[in-house]
Amino acid sequence: MEENPVSRIGPFLKKDYVHVGAGNSDEGLKSKRKEILFSSSDVNFRKAEKSDVGEIVSLLKAAVQKLKENKIDQWDELYPTENDVEQDILDGTLFAGEVNSAIAVIFTLNKYCDEEYGRGKWKFNEGKFLILHRLTVHPDFQNMGIAGIALNHAEAEARKLGAKNIRLDVFSKNPQAVRLYEKSGYAKSGEVQWRKGLFYLMEKNLCDIHLETSVIHTVQPLSVDFPKGKLTVVTGVSGSGKTTMILESLIPALEAMTSGTKLPSHIKKISAEGINRVKLIDATPIGINVRSTVATYADIHDELRKIYARTPDAKARGKKAGDFSYNTGNLRCPVCDGTGEISLDVQFLPDVDIPCPECRGSRYAKEAYLIKRVSKKSAGAYSLPELMDMSIEKALDSCADLPVVKKRLEVLNDLGLGYLTLGEETPSLSGGEAQRLKLASEMGKGQEDTVFVFDEPTIGLHPLDVQTLLNVFRRLTANGATVIVIEHDLDVIRAADWIVDMGPGGGVHGGRIVAKGTVDEVRHNKESVTGKWI
Repeated sequence: MEENPVSRIGPFLKKDYVHVGAGNSDEGLKSKRKEILFSSSDVNFRKAEKSDVGEIVSLLKAAVQKLKENKIDQWDELYPTENDVEQDILDGTLFAGEVNSAIAVIFTLNKYCDEEYGRGKWKFNEGKFLILHRLTVHPDFQNMGIAGIALNHAEAEARKLGAKNIRLDVFSKNPQAVRLYEKSGYAKSGEVQWRKGLFYLMEKNLCDIHLETSVIHTVQPLSVDFPKGKLTVVTGVSGSGKTTMILESLIPALEAMTSGTKLPSHIKKISAEGINRVKLIDATPIGINVRSTVATYADIHDELRKIYARTPDAKARGKKAGDFSYNTGNLRCPVCDGTGEISLDVQFLPDVDIPCPECRGSRYAKEAYLIKRVSKKSAGAYSLPELMDMSIEKALDSCADLPVVKKRLEVLNDLGLGYLTLGEETPSLSGGEAQRLKLASEMGKGQEDTVFVFDEPTIGLHPLDVQTLLNVFRRLTANGATVIVIEHDLDVIRAADWIVDMGPGGGVHGGRIVAKGTVDEVRHNKESVTGKWI
């Protein structure tokens, strides 16, 4: 029997690292196979002995029970009997940490892993056990980012154990593993190395973002940490210094650090290893140009113009992709020049904008309606103006045979924007809609090097919309992003991984950090005004 590559990892283990294991194999890609491996954060691997059977079975039952308690359905009841475990020991395929050490469970993921699963918090035996994931990725799911989500969860558990660094140990004989991890966003191209076809190692820093400031406005000198890859909510009464700390200190400091320019005068120190981008996502309108629509902003319209230019109807009329532009194309409405509205001059009063009487707001000339595309996966043929008048949810069905367009539409739909029409003017969107649309290009890719800052994003949102926003936050952190939110909404505060509470009052009565920690820690902090309400 060929030696399991895991047995060669032992010399690389260090006590100051928590080890996260993952792997796949040729067999695993062909079938959904159960695999198990035991490791420890501070000892070498060894083969399991028959005397370990009872302990292993007990651990597995505890793991399954914990998964059930968390209502997580993406689990397999691995090795439910002692005979199963004993057989693997005889086969030499089951390894375990040394006796009396912290043993971790690695189990197979056989389904797509959603955001809640990626953020799952499982800790066994009063914190002694760290769940790790051995990935045997079925081909149906290998492009869905499972690897990144699972490893991000394991990373979060490593942080709980106090790890400042994490070593990613990937055990595989299949070069596709490298591509899989790079595609998931967990590892960037070139950051992982293939070593003799057996495994590769990558170290990752888990240090928090650290900020130190001097006095500015009514805010006293601060020293504050923001956990990387987590949802941090900055709370406090109005005027307590939240905006000064985040918008006037943290963001300018990170921008200066990433660009290599001079720090603002009141910034004493900024430490954010591995962070290369900071993005403020606010509720300001997306432009003032009525020619900007949901489809153009999400980079869907350009793709559709190319597709319609390839239709038989377009070729018969000699139309190119540029002709379908309602900014400059010859298929745009000749009356409103593609704006969809005209302006009426009313004497002694401001001009009044009304829908164009010629195109009725579609922006296109009548000829554009004669150029139709037949979908290969849904009934009916639609022109581009008709498609632009559809909601995102309905357009998903009409564009089911267009992979690029479908993917971008799915992102918008997942962000809770499925009710918007593709031709909706972006200046008319609400603040919450604008925020989510700005995030469309950021979803579905690794974000470990990015800090997203939201300034009171729940203003004007219905409670149902707040839950949609929380799902967006979970997707971002599941992809490795660091999310920092200035917020008063209690639902958002309760969903935080970490809270920084400013106060205790506003103005000269605030300006300092009165509490920081998890929701439970802030809730029990008697000095925190926010804590009394959560």
